[in-house]
Amino acid sequence: MFEFLKKTIKSTSQLTIEEQVGIVEQIHNDFYSAQDLLIKEANRILNINVSFDETKSQRLRQLKSLGFYNIAEVKVLEELQDQQEIQETIAYYSQVYPFCKFIDQDSVEAISKKYNLVLASCSDYIAEIPEKNQNEIINFRVASTDIRYPDEIFYHEIGIWYYQSKLKHPEFLSGQHLLIVAPQHKLDMRGKRVEKGILKIDDPIVLQPVKRGYLIVTAWGLEASDKIIVNQKMN
Repeated sequence: MFEFLKKTIKSTSQLTIEEQVGIVEQIHNDFYSAQDLLIKEANRILNINVSFDETKSQRLRQLKSLGFYNIAEVKVLEELQDQQEIQETIAYYSQVYPFCKFIDQDSVEAISKKYNLVLASCSDYIAEIPEKNQNEIINFRVASTDIRYPDEIFYHEIGIWYYQSKLKHPEFLSGQHLLIVAPQHKLDMRGKRVEKGILKIDDPIVLQPVKRGYLIVTAWGLEASDKIIVNQKMN
């Protein structure tokens, strides 16, 4: 697919409707399948016969705090802890948001680079939104304790900011600080750097920044065509 994209990236006039639909479906599939790939990779790493008891783990953490963060066992411990957190994070989001898929920052960056897409604030989006997706955005709710300030888009001195709620039952809010992944021609790029060779495919994907990544709120394809939307959220 990537080789095909490199051949057609300069002009969509060379693409048939079927080819454009196919690319949109592939982009959406890449986003919606990222969660399953993260789980698979976490399982693979955690199933490797490497484990540390609590005493050794504590000793390695102390060594790291003293500056020994590049030794092999410290790196292994960090990787195991990170993959365990990914498993727990996805399990949590799958339970609380059963109709939303999770995707991490690295996956968003890799897919955006592959298809020449841009991660931006939803306020920069200037194109159409199909009615179905409008309703999905409006009806989406996120727990106040899960919301993450998207510092990868908004550069502020406060850095990453979480809503801190000590409520036993967090408040569920409408989408907060929503981001969108879209081609540059669908965004207001005034005052922003524009690169050449942008693939003109209509494939916006709305993301809710949460701890460790994003929840996929909704996605749509060629101008209000519900038939080509890859809806794996129910699977």
